[in-house]
Amino acid sequence: MSITGKYHNYSREQLISELQDFHNMHDKHLTLNQKTDLTQKSLFTEEKFNKVFYTSPDSININRLEDGMYISINRGFTKMSGYSEDEVLGKTSIELNIWTNPEDRAKLVKELKEKGEVENLETIFMRKNRTLMNGVMSAVIIDLDGIPHILSITRDITDKKEAEIALKKSEEKLQSIIRVAPVGIALAVNRILAEVNDDLCNLSGYSRNELIGQSYEMLFSAKEEYESVDKENYNQIADKGTSSLETVFKTKDNRFTYVVLSSTPIDRSDHSKGITFTVLDITERTKVAEQMKIAKEKAEASDKLKTSFMNNISHEVRTPINGIIGLAELIMLESFSAEERKEAINMVHESSERLIRTITNYMDISLLTSGSMSITVRNFNPAKLLKDIYNKFKPLCSARQLDLKLDIPDNRSNISFNSDPEILGKILSHFMDNAVKFTESGSIVLGYTIKKKRLEFFVKDSGRGISEKSLTRIFQSFVKEDNDSEGISEGSGLGLAIAKGMAEIAGGEISVVSNPGEGSTFLLKMFLSDQNTGTSSDNNSKIKSIESDKYTILIAEDDEINFFYLKELLKRETNSIIVRAENGRKAVELVESNTDIKLILMDIKMPGIDGIEATRLIRVINPEIPIIAITAYAMTGDEDRVLASGCNAYLSKPISKQQLLDKIAEFVCV
Repeated sequence: MSITGKYHNYSREQLISELQDFHNMHDKHLTLNQKTDLTQKSLFTEEKFNKVFYTSPDSININRLEDGMYISINRGFTKMSGYSEDEVLGKTSIELNIWTNPEDRAKLVKELKEKGEVENLETIFMRKNRTLMNGVMSAVIIDLDGIPHILSITRDITDKKEAEIALKKSEEKLQSIIRVAPVGIALAVNRILAEVNDDLCNLSGYSRNELIGQSYEMLFSAKEEYESVDKENYNQIADKGTSSLETVFKTKDNRFTYVVLSSTPIDRSDHSKGITFTVLDITERTKVAEQMKIAKEKAEASDKLKTSFMNNISHEVRTPINGIIGLAELIMLESFSAEERKEAINMVHESSERLIRTITNYMDISLLTSGSMSITVRNFNPAKLLKDIYNKFKPLCSARQLDLKLDIPDNRSNISFNSDPEILGKILSHFMDNAVKFTESGSIVLGYTIKKKRLEFFVKDSGRGISEKSLTRIFQSFVKEDNDSEGISEGSGLGLAIAKGMAEIAGGEISVVSNPGEGSTFLLKMFLSDQNTGTSSDNNSKIKSIESDKYTILIAEDDEINFFYLKELLKRETNSIIVRAENGRKAVELVESNTDIKLILMDIKMPGIDGIEATRLIRVINPEIPIIAITAYAMTGDEDRVLASGCNAYLSKPISKQQLLDKIAEFVCV
């Protein structure tokens, strides 16, 4: 409908037509743009006017423009406002206080005078019961009998407004929830980030302004990763409506973060409207999973290690025991010649030594793996340590026709060093065991050199060498060079693993240089400082020998076999009287009552009072009497513990004849 001029002169019939057109226009979203020329409208009768005017569900009223006096209202007005016709007609909207904001009415009147019509003016009206109503009004100016009036129609949008307010509050609440959600949330339109929450900013390291307007490709660790995920993402959305993928993001500070990226389109049929992403940080979960995987692998390796351990201990214990028992039976045969018997006894000794080495190795590896092994640092002469090892292995090398050499620098033979000589001795003994085992002919050199601030022990052999494959794992537990084809199967495979562990706790390091067929050189490097080096006079002073034709030795030993061995050995090799104590308490009593006792061989583990406590009690009675501990306690650290209790010397079982006699000779004449 086209409106020209400032006012319109309507006849009654034209007003009816205008009212219907206005009402129809209001139903079409209160739009006046589609009005047609009033002159082309058909005229309505009085009856039709009443029907349209009074039955409309919207509020329709006619007011005088000048003062706003109500001329006519319909039922819709009464229903919305609560006022009857009698209460309204002849009064002004100002008198009734219907407009809560007079400025809105002034704006309406001004715009009507300027344009002749107003569309969709939203304002708030006051009902008769003083409640508020949200309304949207459209109006035109009409001329009745030469006087300008306002024809207006109002629709109650209170429910709509309340719904909009509730929706806005919900949206604000949702936005608040999204902002503080414990997962990253983003909206991307055509792969461009349109909105992000705080958690995604925290996860990525980028600010909100740095992310919005950028392709979400910037979050990925690599272009290839983005392209792969993006393709799979849209494929899953097309197939299932949603998508969930694990991927890797790269943060602003170049850290990698493992995430689960879940996607949902706003409109499944039109992805261009946007896709909502949720990003869950699973970095810690991934780490835990990786740790669990490693733990599982370690557990499986541990199971294999346990199986290997049981197989090895069974083999390395049963084999020498079988030899000992079998050879003992053969030695008793009358048909055995003296030469055969001698050879068999030597084999018994070898099997016994092998068994002792095996047991000692298992005890040492147990201490290392449990973290229970400790070191006792004291001053010692490295040259003397090597001489002791040399003397220990010389008979074995001679029996195998190997040339064992000792290489000690002449000008540095009196150097002293602070460390644990017991641990270093064991490391070098493991090197020697390995060299003897894998050297069929030629030589073995045991020695040390001093290079700058490093004391470097070495064992060099001319044996078969070690393959490159084995070099990478030779210091692991139960690993042996694969020489089964050449008949080498003896050994637990623990020696070098023990050597490595002991070197680490002693503050040193070990290494090996080897080539198959060219021999091997094992190195133990200990680092020197002014605090742990010095000089040694190498003066092994002994307690004064007791000059006597007969002297009494007390053997404190509860085991019958061990006592029998010691008694028979000393009776044949020394000029002594043997006295026995079956337990520690008896040993104390004998020392207190027998002043002829000049030396004590003290077992440590005995019923009642053990050897440690017995030694302490004896020291109260006689501080000077020599006490030699003879014990099955042979683990690293046991010697220091025994000597600290008051013993003068320490021998671990099994004890060889010469070893025992040499130790006794330090204290009495034999």
